[in-house]
Amino acid sequence: ATSTVFEIRAALDVFFRILGRRAAAALSLAGALAICFIPWVIEQLDAVRQAGELRGVPPRHPWLALRALSIPVFVRMIEKARHTADALELRG
Repeated sequence: ATSTVFEIRAALDVFFRILGRRAAAALSLAGALAICFIPWVIEQLDAVRQAGELRGVPPRHPWLALRALSIPVFVRMIEKARHTADALELRG
């Protein structure tokens, strides 16, 4: 089982509390979101890689493949960040 954003945020909040309540709240939320994005980014890299293979793109040297995958994944990351920012703004 994986930890939720709220569980990670609570754990980070304890860690950052030394900086003050307000700073701890902001940093713990940012840290929790960043940590929760990692599995999502890995899934997106795999999805883009599979799409390339289905289109007949031959597998290349790992560093060259990473460069080719980075643009579509970066675009997806920006879209996800926008949606997350909108949700956070609506939440207050």
